[in-house]
Amino acid sequence: MKNRDKSRYRRVALVLAGLLILALLVAWRNRNALDAAFRDWFYGTFMTIKEYVGPDGENYNLLRPDWPRMVALMVGGLIAVCASWVLIGYCAARNAWRRQTREITGDLAEMLQEYLNSDRDASDLFREEYGAIGAQIAELKAKTVLQEQKLREEERDKSDLITYLAHDLKTPLTSVIGYLSLLDEARDLPEAQREKYTAIALGKAERLEGLVNEFFEITRYNLRRITLHRERVDLSLLLTQLAEEFYPMLAQRGNTVRLDLPGELTVWADPDKLARVFNNLLKNAASYSDPDTEIVISAEVQGGQAVAAIRNQGPTIPREKLDAVFEKFYRGDEARGTGSAGAGLGLAIAREIVSLHGGAIQAMSANRVTTFAVTLPLEGEPAPQEAGSGAPPALSEEAGQTV
Repeated sequence: MKNRDKSRYRRVALVLAGLLILALLVAWRNRNALDAAFRDWFYGTFMTIKEYVGPDGENYNLLRPDWPRMVALMVGGLIAVCASWVLIGYCAARNAWRRQTREITGDLAEMLQEYLNSDRDASDLFREEYGAIGAQIAELKAKTVLQEQKLREEERDKSDLITYLAHDLKTPLTSVIGYLSLLDEARDLPEAQREKYTAIALGKAERLEGLVNEFFEITRYNLRRITLHRERVDLSLLLTQLAEEFYPMLAQRGNTVRLDLPGELTVWADPDKLARVFNNLLKNAASYSDPDTEIVISAEVQGGQAVAAIRNQGPTIPREKLDAVFEKFYRGDEARGTGSAGAGLGLAIAREIVSLHGGAIQAMSANRVTTFAVTLPLEGEPAPQEAGSGAPPALSEEAGQTV
């Protein structure tokens, strides 16, 4: 591109030089005629002839300058010269600016192409005078990489969702079909046995409905289609009510609940979504608690935040699996194959809700004591955190309980 421009400018310069030389030659060959024509024009335009009578009585013609026209000629000539210099300077500056712009654009294009096609840092490729542009491009590239990674993760999540959906729905669906087919084929079954099979089929169908609802719910949270309706919520009252609702379920295995709550603890949250969080945590504690043990529900204010914890006695979660419990479809070994096991979405849903509230959730487990702790804002509209990020300050790693 640069070579073509130089060649074009060179040809134009040669043509102009040739025309100038030709004009000079023509003027030189006709210099006498041109000189006479110029004198006639000059004298006729800028000089005046005045007659007067000399001392000898003769009439004479006196040639005098026409000063108004002479002044106009000089001023006009000065203006023309200045205008010519301005025009020449403007053209030269414009051409220089265009040339410099093309050079800068070409350099940037080369550096940008090399940066995008390599793993080198922007500071290594962009010269010092282009440092600010390099920094912005590096930031844009980083955002693009993160966006591509996020899209890949979303595609992977969709694939996992379909896989787990097919796997988890197949077992209860097969059971429902099996029992209903048996009831349809064996018309002479005793009434008691028919009622038993009907109850089993109904239970499997209800479990199937629960799994489908969980899948839809986690999908809505992943797509961020959930709107929070925040208000002041008494966390102590909410936890007390949930504990009472779980009493029949806990009583079947001899479990009890001990409440360690302040008289009133107000948080800024969506009450329905917050109830879903602690409902899932209590259900998880009930599923994994040893029979005839106590589940402790506590809450307090620490560091300007509300910290609520649910502690139960049961199998210790290995340290390497503590983060995995909040992943979708994770289920402990003790829950697999049991009729009460869900789709492994309860804790994942709880984490998404807490994240939308700008809080954090964490699990600790040691010495057959497992604690799930949740931090929530007391008031205001804090910026949402990354799901599962941040450690509640009231959680002790050694004891696995609030301190």
